[in-house]
Amino acid sequence: VPAKPLLVAKTVFRRELLTNLQKQTFLKNLEEVKARFPEARFEFYSDFKSIKVSVSTGKEISAARNAELLREFNSAYQKTNKEFAAKVKELEISVPSAGEPERWFRAGFGRSVDEAALAARRARSVEGEARALDFTSAEVKEVMTQRLAEVEKTRQALVDSPSMAKLVDRDAQGIRIPKEDVFDLARKFDAPDKLLAAVTKRYPKSGFSAEDANQLHDYAKGIDEFSPTILIAKRQTVNLDHAYQGGASADFLGMGSSNLKATASGIASRSTLEDALSGARKGEQSVTEIFKERMTQFKKVVGGDVVCSGDDCIRTASRALSDRDKLGMLDRLANNPQTKSVRMSFVGPGVEKDARMQLATHGESIEKALRKELEGHIEFENLQNMTFGFDMKTVELGHGKVDLIIGRKLRQNFSASEKREFQGAFERALNAVNKDALRYSQGEATSTTRAFQFYPGAGLPGALVPQIPDN
Repeated sequence: VPAKPLLVAKTVFRRELLTNLQKQTFLKNLEEVKARFPEARFEFYSDFKSIKVSVSTGKEISAARNAELLREFNSAYQKTNKEFAAKVKELEISVPSAGEPERWFRAGFGRSVDEAALAARRARSVEGEARALDFTSAEVKEVMTQRLAEVEKTRQALVDSPSMAKLVDRDAQGIRIPKEDVFDLARKFDAPDKLLAAVTKRYPKSGFSAEDANQLHDYAKGIDEFSPTILIAKRQTVNLDHAYQGGASADFLGMGSSNLKATASGIASRSTLEDALSGARKGEQSVTEIFKERMTQFKKVVGGDVVCSGDDCIRTASRALSDRDKLGMLDRLANNPQTKSVRMSFVGPGVEKDARMQLATHGESIEKALRKELEGHIEFENLQNMTFGFDMKTVELGHGKVDLIIGRKLRQNFSASEKREFQGAFERALNAVNKDALRYSQGEATSTTRAFQFYPGAGLPGALVPQIPDN
């Protein structure tokens, strides 16, 4: 039976081309390490920002051999960084804010992927020469054990605050944790003052205070340090290359906040670092299973040719989708609790191949801006029961009319004031997105039960014109 794999998780600088150059150099130098360990099996996980190397043997590796492996990894890693830095300087690439290129990339080493990833995160904060930090070293394990205790202390203070009473719930173990919607705001707003304003807008009667905002900000930041790394053996790129008759793209909302809450629950009240990492991993696996079911339901609801990767999906249309098709799709999504939290974007036939995904992405960006503009103007519970789609009624990238389609829960109607809010929010969302070369114009907004139309760009209550309901 193979021993537990030893893994190295590597964090990287975010510029894609430089990242790929460093990866290629590291993999080349890793061949020397592999040659010195013929008894080991090397396997790789690679994504856009990191490389994870799994080293497993047929039997438990000795402490001496383990130490030798770490030394060899560090030797290859430091050699890689020197070669990389030399190439960067040769190319006359300069990023002053990032420091010397030799220190851009950091690594971690441990007996599980989560130990290695935690060590890699810790390496970002360690001064001196970039190297692969060992999870068992004092600079990782002792420091992060203390950090775990600090995060738990912050959680206790936060959930004990009277003004947080309506913003927390209990997990399966009965431990009090902030609600997922609260974590959603903590992820979106990285400054306590902005977080205070956002939570107050979403929960105006909660009494959420500036002290709560500071504690929630620190708590979310602390939790993220223990988030489990995601392992994807094969990445599938989704695109609309073959959507000659048009299609749709979808982006699932709330996956980040779901994972953050799962990590919070997994590390809460854990006495050891190993237990915390195990709990965080179980939480991630639980969220993954829930998400898989959401994906399955989404495919059933929208029908047709659907391909998904991560939390993004595309649907290629075999024939041009009618307005009724799109309205029906949005309503079906809104009425399924597992699919209602998704943003949709539609592109029609006649769009150039290279522009389809960009056009769809612009639609998703407008949806994201719309939700932000509606926050605090329409009750949060009502917003949760709506699914928005943007129909890109143009074949020209960056220019043309955009329609808003509103899927709503059964028997959910819109008041006159809500219609006015949609009108203003639609226009403000377009203004927020229309920067640089983007010049999209406001089209209609429709719902299957209470259809209504906006005069493009009017932005006034009087611009709402009733239409015959689409039955």
